[in-house]
Amino acid sequence: MVKLTELGKREVEKYLREAEAKRKEIIDARKDTADETLLPTEDDILMDIEVSEEDGEYFNGWGVTDNYNTDYPLRLECGVHYKREESEMKTTFKHPETCYVFIPTDKSVGIVKWGERGYYKTNYPHDFTWETVAEINDRSGYTRTEIRAMQICSMVDSLPETNEAWEKHFNMVCGTFDRHGEEKIYV
Repeated sequence: MVKLTELGKREVEKYLREAEAKRKEIIDARKDTADETLLPTEDDILMDIEVSEEDGEYFNGWGVTDNYNTDYPLRLECGVHYKREESEMKTTFKHPETCYVFIPTDKSVGIVKWGERGYYKTNYPHDFTWETVAEINDRSGYTRTEIRAMQICSMVDSLPETNEAWEKHFNMVCGTFDRHGEEKIYV
């Protein structure tokens, strides 16, 4: 779990104020819209640090409108702007080798495989729902958190193709879901 230091909080607050001001400037000048872009919050940045940090450093530019980013990226250093805290939640989860995913466009079922991107479409009938696919996955013995994390990992294009990277991302996603309560996870 990542927590901002006082210096980090000030840096993030400054960045968010500047992002909001730039957004207002662009929208007031009618240069762009913000129909599909939400400004980040401190929580968004903390979750992004969990995923994007490299070598103790976080560096990311956020969108302020649909076609414009902030003037400069947010740069934070571990130990200076944020620190990692041990948490009481599970830090290692077990991952399934395969699980099922609901495909809402045609109400069908796909299969997700560990370490692979995307899904394989099945020949099952096209009358499934989120609930029926969740029931199939429930029989696997894995938690809904673990199933959902695997599904999300299969959609991350930027995830390196190493088992270690998958494990790290998978555990981070599971930990995020665990903090919010497994019963709220839909698969």
